[in-house]
Amino acid sequence: MADKQRVVFDTNIIISAVVFGGPPRLCLEFAREGRFELFITSAILLELSRILAKKFDWERESIEKLIKSPPYSIWG
Repeated sequence: MADKQRVVFDTNIIISAVVFGGPPRLCLEFAREGRFELFITSAILLELSRILAKKFDWERESIEKLIKSPPYSIWG
């Protein structure tokens, strides 16, 4: 059996998935289903937190919940 494909999402894809939906959200769901291995960096997590708070007015608790329930592994 072949190894799963490894994928890296940047901040824009994650923002689109959790805020707007559409194809990026579908890709995030595929990661949750284990169709591929999703990787992100700690820098992406920091940027994601900052943008969700400042631009989209997310509360800290919501951001922490998103970050603590990942379908991803930290890379780098």
